[in-house]
Amino acid sequence: MKTAIFGSSDKQGAAIVHSQKAHGNRYVCLDVLKALAIFLVVFQHNFYVPYSITEQPGVWNYVHYFIRSIMSCHVTVFFFVNGTLLLTRPMNLKRHIIRTVKLILMIYLWAVLTLILLSLLRGVGFPSLAKVIQQVRNWDNLALNHFWFLRTMALIYIIFPVIKVIWDRFRPVYWLLLGFMVLVIFGDTFLSMGLNALKVLRGGAPYSGWYGFLGFLYPLRSIHGVALTYFMLGGLLWEKRELFIRKSLRKWACVVFPVSCGLLFFYACIISKYAGSNWDIIFRGYSTVFTLMGVLCLYTMALGLEQRNHGPFVKLLKLVGQNTLGVFFLHVVFGGVLAPYYQMLPGFDLLPVNLVYAIFIVLLSLGVTVLLKKVPVVRKIME
Repeated sequence: MKTAIFGSSDKQGAAIVHSQKAHGNRYVCLDVLKALAIFLVVFQHNFYVPYSITEQPGVWNYVHYFIRSIMSCHVTVFFFVNGTLLLTRPMNLKRHIIRTVKLILMIYLWAVLTLILLSLLRGVGFPSLAKVIQQVRNWDNLALNHFWFLRTMALIYIIFPVIKVIWDRFRPVYWLLLGFMVLVIFGDTFLSMGLNALKVLRGGAPYSGWYGFLGFLYPLRSIHGVALTYFMLGGLLWEKRELFIRKSLRKWACVVFPVSCGLLFFYACIISKYAGSNWDIIFRGYSTVFTLMGVLCLYTMALGLEQRNHGPFVKLLKLVGQNTLGVFFLHVVFGGVLAPYYQMLPGFDLLPVNLVYAIFIVLLSLGVTVLLKKVPVVRKIME
């Protein structure tokens, strides 16, 4: 497949997007999105470059902090892609319930395995099983922090049958619900950011949190509400994907994406300077209109990927996209074990070196995942 973002006409692009399913029962553009998302996740979790703009302000620190604004798109892309895959397919309730139970069990199984593998590979020995179970039950080990994503995904799976019925039979209600959540989450956040910007322009100190104009609806603004909104938006925009394949839109997406990240970065710099510490540009960015625009731009650019005659690089991205769950589980194990050795390397805190290291962790996790999937029993907990 050629990776020519602007290389096909709109009509050809529409035909390609609709014919992708016939190629190995997968959509290349969605696999590429997932590959990009998992790389950004791994990059964040192995980010050893200095990015404090308050304690050690410098040009490179600002550059590194800006890169973290791009990282705010990673898990939101996953929620978005899951929506495209689940909402637009017929639902078999029995199969979905089995898949949901499997996901929940897999989360706990891999949490236990993560703690055991880290302990063994670090040479500490086999950990106390009672301690491992306690840490998994309370999720109080730093090595398990990344499991919040899968736990949130499991919650969406639990309520998915209700969302699917609304999608299939009450589409106006679906539009109304999605519009309401977008307003509550992104609208309220945008108003808060605008008010902060106004305070700065008038010489005041900004508020480091959100003002909460719709405070009584705060539960919807939690990470679960944000994830559900991206999920629902993914299904809707995948159904309307013909609108996003125009060459002019893809060109605009290439411009709007860095602008959106830049605006989020600019706002974060203002808040960080006044607060005296870095604003969490990744986690706090999920509910901003800037990250939303970033995800939509990535989606638009990915739709421009052509199906036929793809080169080795896109083939590799597709392979990563097909194995993101395995990479997600294993990258923390390999990253945790290799971190002390990596930090002994000269220049470990330089951006190019860190970039190569993140790519290495992805490829290592991918290779082990592919090998483990050849074992039938193990394969079941890697998909």
